Amino acid sequence: MPLIEIYRKYDKTDFTTSGNNISDINIQLLGEVTRELVARELDTPEEPDGHLTVNDIEVQVREGSPLDLGTLPLQIIVHANEFPARRANLDERRKRIATELRERIPQLRGNCFIWILLHPASFEML
Repeated sequence: MPLIEIYRKYDKTDFTTSGNNISDINIQLLGEVTRELVARELDTPEEPDGHLTVNDIEVQVREGSPLDLGTLPLQIIVHANEFPARRANLDERRKRIATELRERIPQLRGNCFIWILLHPASFEML
C-alpha cells in the first residue's frame, strides 16, 4: 500500500515562494491526481501483492514549519513496496507521473518535485 506525502512549505515572510499561495482545494486536487497516477504507474500485477488500485493508496498532507530549510513550495514523496518489477524501470515510471502532473497541473512547474522511494515493507490490516 503506497503512501503519498504532500509537503506544503509555510513561510509567513515570503508569500510568493512558499506553498501558501496553493489553496487547500488545489492541494486536494494534487493528492487525487497523484493517487490516480501512482496507482497506474506503480501497478505491478506480475508481483505477488503488486497490483494497485486508487483505493490502495493513502495521501497525507503535511504543512511545513518555519524551521524547515531549503524546501521547495511543494514536495511529493511516494513510499512504496520494493518489487523487482518496480525497481527495474522506476525512472520511466517516475517520468510518466511527473510529465502527466505537469500537463494536468501546470502551476507545479519549477515549484515542486516528486520522489519515489521503494522500501522493503510489510503491511497488514488489523
